[in-house]
Amino acid sequence: MQGSQIDVKNIDDYLHYVIRFQNTGSAEAIQVVVKDELVDNLDISTFQMVAASHDYRLRLENRILEVFFENINLPDSTANEPESHGFVAFKIKAADSVAIGSQLKNTAEIYFDYNFPIVTNTTETAVIELSPLSVDYLYFRGKCTTAANVLEWATAAEYASDFLGTAQRRRSGWSVLGKVAAARCTLSDASLSG
Repeated sequence: MQGSQIDVKNIDDYLHYVIRFQNTGSAEAIQVVVKDELVDNLDISTFQMVAASHDYRLRLENRILEVFFENINLPDSTANEPESHGFVAFKIKAADSVAIGSQLKNTAEIYFDYNFPIVTNTTETAVIELSPLSVDYLYFRGKCTTAANVLEWATAAEYASDFLGTAQRRRSGWSVLGKVAAARCTLSDASLSG
């Protein structure tokens, strides 16, 4: 669910996976099994089941996740389309070895009764380093007053749309946007321009 890319700064967050299935056969499915071999760059010790559409039994052994929906009695899509669906949702963290350039892949197999498995699409999430956006400033200035520290700016894109930005922060520190060096200002400081 993270999409095709994740910033390396967020690699310690959980990755969320949802595996959906539907009985498109011609009869009710008595049992459904979702089987997912979790790749080496996922940390098995962080696995957590989040939700499932029906009662289930779970087994996670040797990196193979199996979710058993016994006596699910899942109707086929021609008999009852809305009730013919199911899902499994879980979360897991990346292994410590994951770095920029790593690919986190996941594919599952879904077994309806004793039929051959239906293989899901493979999700791929690339670990990248997002770079800050380049901004063309028309002006950027700061003022220190008794009431507050104030930043004012305008970019070429904002100016074209009649939007000018102002940020103000009282007493506590500024949020860091990119790499900005700042010093404590005093009342004798008039104005900073850049």
